[in-house]
Amino acid sequence: MSPYLWIPKQKRIGWGDFYKSSKSLQIPFFLIPTEKRGKGKSSKLNLFSGVMFATAIRCLAKKPKPKLKPIELKTPPEQTQTITRVIFDIVKEHGPLTIGDTWEHVKEVGLRGLSSKRHMKIILRWMREQQKLRLICNHVGPHKQFLYTTWFTKPKAMPPPRPRTDSSRP
Repeated sequence: MSPYLWIPKQKRIGWGDFYKSSKSLQIPFFLIPTEKRGKGKSSKLNLFSGVMFATAIRCLAKKPKPKLKPIELKTPPEQTQTITRVIFDIVKEHGPLTIGDTWEHVKEVGLRGLSSKRHMKIILRWMREQQKLRLICNHVGPHKQFLYTTWFTKPKAMPPPRPRTDSSRP
């Protein structure tokens, strides 16, 4: 006998009756395995296939990550080229850098076309899209550190993650 709950035809009124609420997905409750009945391999297989089926439904029901449109920079191409060359040289010279470290180096250089840290972040994201830079994650313990690097930097040359100096935290 199948481990699934059977519903008689007269009970089947509408789709609302068929669904049993789960956290984020509504699965028809007649597909959810009931307690294991009977003995033997066939009942175990039926129970296992029902769990696999429910897992497959759960995985297929997730929405994919939305595709973002490409970044369009509003600065003139000559200025964009200057900014990207300077940022690329900074990242190439000083190794894998966080956004904060990159901003500090850009302020030291005194780049005139870059108006703010937010503008620099947009340009870094654009450079990632153009595959001029790549973003890597340095994960040590509970801390993650995202670093911008060129495509030619060796991964073992990464600096260890620095402890945060956040004054807003107690």
